Amino acid sequence: MIDIIAIDGPSGVGKSTVARRVALALGLGYVDTGAIYRAIAWNAIKNKIDLSDETNLYEKSNNIQITVTPLDQFAKQQIFIHDTEITLAIRTPAVTDATSIISKLPRIRALAVSLQKKLANQSKNGAVLEGRDIGTVVFPDAKLKIYLDASPEVRANRRMLELKQQGYSTNLKTILDQISVRDERDSNREHSPLKPADDAVTILTDGLSIEDVVNRILMLYQSRTEKQHE
Repeated sequence: MIDIIAIDGPSGVGKSTVARRVALALGLGYVDTGAIYRAIAWNAIKNKIDLSDETNLYEKSNNIQITVTPLDQFAKQQIFIHDTEITLAIRTPAVTDATSIISKLPRIRALAVSLQKKLANQSKNGAVLEGRDIGTVVFPDAKLKIYLDASPEVRANRRMLELKQQGYSTNLKTILDQISVRDERDSNREHSPLKPADDAVTILTDGLSIEDVVNRILMLYQSRTEKQHE
């Protein structure tokens, strides 16, 4: 059985950066589970599929082929649907809004989970997955489960910096409001709500550097590995 590290938490806690660095350090695969939902949303927009029509959306999405490249030395990864690279295209505000809509739909969630598991299992040594329901739904038997968290203010500042680097103009209050709405929706949705797994280790990232968080996870992983071999 391959090793799985599940990293969950709300938006803006640094899940993606941390997960990528942990994967590189351990020589494991990496799956950005949110990117799978984004890819489905991008495909729906491109093909003018009604996002509120769950049955049609599922039927038109069920056969898409999503592939990801291994992380390069800079912890970067490319994402493709069939032969079209969509790495940057799925990060636009329009795709973000569409993702918010489709991620509520049970059949789309089931499809996304299936794709996430497939990508993880393609990694020979195991994989690091980050998202919101990895330790509770996607891989409840993961070797190590981490729940990252941070205050809304810290998360909003991180998100604002990220958007500015992408060339988008915004302000802190708007982002704080968006985070509040998203947290409420993610935590209270009927299917796969955002919550720590019972056996997850919670790490509060306020005041911690990326290196601090990565090192804590690597130490936890090493400890779990040593216990397995006792």
